[in-house]
Amino acid sequence: MWSITSTTAMAGRFALMTHARSASGVTMSGTTATPAVQSYKTLKGLLQEVSALSEIQGILGYDEQVFMPAGAAASRAAQKGALAKIIHDKSTSAEMKEAIDGVRGCEDDFDDVRIRANIRDAVDHYDKDARKSSELAQKEAQLESEANQAWAKARAASDFSLFSGKLTEIFELKKEVAALTRPALKDEPYDGALDAFERGMRAERLDVIF
Repeated sequence: MWSITSTTAMAGRFALMTHARSASGVTMSGTTATPAVQSYKTLKGLLQEVSALSEIQGILGYDEQVFMPAGAAASRAAQKGALAKIIHDKSTSAEMKEAIDGVRGCEDDFDDVRIRANIRDAVDHYDKDARKSSELAQKEAQLESEANQAWAKARAASDFSLFSGKLTEIFELKKEVAALTRPALKDEPYDGALDAFERGMRAERLDVIF
């Protein structure tokens, strides 16, 4: 079944979280535990919490598309929206900001290239997420769920009109999210949306490929 998903983004986030779960320690260029090392340890713990919540969101999405009865669609959309708000609040909390600021620009304090990449990606995700409100994150997740259910009904009935309204809402919301989270790409709205799934990819490049 086709699905509209955000995360945003989720593929990169889960890659980031996977390393946060698996890295049992840090390797630094010296022998002294620098403030950046301590901040990284804190950051890793916070990312693990976000990862656990994101995995619950994934389970809800899988159940929605495979087992959930149609009558539960509205409740599931509300559930996914509420959870997305919690995830966003935790991802952009004051504690997360402090940990991010503690490692920002400190990649060279670590010998492990995986940790350097983890810091780079964590900072990038935080900076983008922090530009978006938790209310918008909630709205985005809820609308994605509603749109997916509308698509399923339209497909079963071979009636695009059952989906067209939600599709328009999705397009408008995704343009808003892209402009907020990736302001440097606002001249081409699709670049911002595309960057959430394939960082650095641009619509102009897709025109060449396809």
